[in-house]
Amino acid sequence: MDGECAMEQSDLVILVLNLANIPDPVVKEMDFEPGFSKRFTTLMEKFKEGFEKEHGVEWGFQDEKLEAKYNDFMDRKQVQLGEDIDTLAKKFEKKGN
Repeated sequence: MDGECAMEQSDLVILVLNLANIPDPVVKEMDFEPGFSKRFTTLMEKFKEGFEKEHGVEWGFQDEKLEAKYNDFMDRKQVQLGEDIDTLAKKFEKKGN
């Protein structure tokens, strides 16, 4: 085994343990042939660039900051949903009277 790929066995273990956190498009293109760690890094970089272009935010693993942003988003959606339901209920009340 050459020096460049000598540590890939431990890299493979880490990847498999964290597979659920790796984006699906990256997993679908992965292989585990010698040199895979470089290909994986390239795939992740491409994915992150595409994600940022598409969504306007930097991609990142789930952490407390991301969870807080998600919770704020869901709170706003719940308020909006509640307002939408109230508006619909008022429309139906008017039709019923």
